[in-house]
Amino acid sequence: MSTAYEKAYTEVLEILRFLPRNEYDQIPKEEIDFYESHRDKSYQYNFDPSKGLHEQPISREANAVLVTIFRDFFASEVQQEKLGQMLATNEQRQQAQLRGRHKGNKAEEDAPVIPYKISLFTRIFTKLRAIFCHN
Repeated sequence: MSTAYEKAYTEVLEILRFLPRNEYDQIPKEEIDFYESHRDKSYQYNFDPSKGLHEQPISREANAVLVTIFRDFFASEVQQEKLGQMLATNEQRQQAQLRGRHKGNKAEEDAPVIPYKISLFTRIFTKLRAIFCHN
């Protein structure tokens, strides 16, 4: 597993510690145990409960895990639908960016190939060297 997700699980566990007990208990123990067993034990993350979550330095991976936890265990059907739409829109935007990058690379690949001509002097010198220098 990548260290980015190991650090993300550490961040997620630290954030989840500040949930009210009744909300924390809604997350299955197996889920928490998974995060505990795959976290980076040497990484220290400090969550400041006086600040909002959007004001905290949090990795993209930890953000993704928190969104998944919210979707699976806390979101109403309406929230799940809106979240699904947002995620689909983000995915389409990312795919469009990737296609744009790929198009740029494709244009470079389709560029005409200009043959390199070796000069007459170089060809003669190469033949003479091959005759006189046997290795």
